[in-house]
Amino acid sequence: MPLKATAPAQPHNKRECLDVRRRPRIGGELKFYQNDEFVERELLSPKIDVKSYIRARVMEVIDELSLSIMMLEAGATRNAAGKAFVAVKALISAMVLINLDRLLALKRDEKEKKWYEKKAYTVPTKSIKGISLDLFELGYREIGAIADKALNLHDYQYNGLDPDFSPYKKKEEAVRDIVVLIDAVVEKLPHWTGSYWDEEIKRDFKHLTKRLEDFKKRRPPY
Repeated sequence: MPLKATAPAQPHNKRECLDVRRRPRIGGELKFYQNDEFVERELLSPKIDVKSYIRARVMEVIDELSLSIMMLEAGATRNAAGKAFVAVKALISAMVLINLDRLLALKRDEKEKKWYEKKAYTVPTKSIKGISLDLFELGYREIGAIADKALNLHDYQYNGLDPDFSPYKKKEEAVRDIVVLIDAVVEKLPHWTGSYWDEEIKRDFKHLTKRLEDFKKRRPPY
């Protein structure tokens, strides 16, 4: 479990120093993690405990969206875009596992079935489009637009406003798309994953929605 602290513990070695990260709590509280321990404890293979893995991915969605808003507040739009993209990957990962049996039923090709069983939950970037189309067929109508925006923001994170590669002409366009994406994920997350929520997730989600609303009130109109 994460340790509540006002400052990170002193590292025992250089690697630990690099791995310690702060996990934001939007109500002002900060919790600290050591990266390796967090990954091992919270992201066990879904083959070991699929429900815990799904909950961990839902928490990751909330954390990454929170960080995205923080980056927007700091004016770091490319970093904000990257965090929003990671949040969507975590969301799709959870959705794959929640709907795995139904996704397998869509597939006739045995190779595709094996890929879904063994790898789809890792959501390779090149597979986001295809997975989102399959989820769309299952009735998740908004997932296609969410995935497309996330991929646009992924391009923006790496290419900025490069006219040859960027989907955006102005920084403000990227900011608006980030906010639209966060709004969409926040709206759908409880409906799509709510049966896996515990009290911590509910509390963190409430803080996220408040911070999002506060940010939208403060940001200038475009």
